[in-house]
Amino acid sequence: MKKTLTGISSVLLPGRPFIVDYWAIGGTRPGHTGWFRKKYEDMEVIRLDKSSFDRETNLISMVLEFVVLRGKEVLDNFVVKMSARVYEAGQLDDLLKEAGFEVNVSYNRDRLIEEGASVSSLSPPEKTSFRILCVALKHSE
Repeated sequence: MKKTLTGISSVLLPGRPFIVDYWAIGGTRPGHTGWFRKKYEDMEVIRLDKSSFDRETNLISMVLEFVVLRGKEVLDNFVVKMSARVYEAGQLDDLLKEAGFEVNVSYNRDRLIEEGASVSSLSPPEKTSFRILCVALKHSE
């Protein structure tokens, strides 16, 4: 991650913002199983999700199973498997600073994705925050 952030810093103009959205360890739920359903005008999407978290590597692995329906007709179904590194709250701030950024502000993005939430409802990250939105500025040279 440090190499990636340093590369971004090398091409970003001084004083310009860089926004990074990351997952934090405090909000991980090992062995989580859940589902999501979204109805649209002419179809609906159902997602089943399962995740596991490895505390030794800080990797979260997820399997997302999607079914797309129009009425009772299955239009599509597919599976997405992915892994991602999660960070301790503040850990990414340190990496950003090492790469030449000044962390301006961090937000608890969990609130932003709640139904009906707006940007004005953003608050600082909490110990149990999973999604954190960080706004950093490239140092002046």
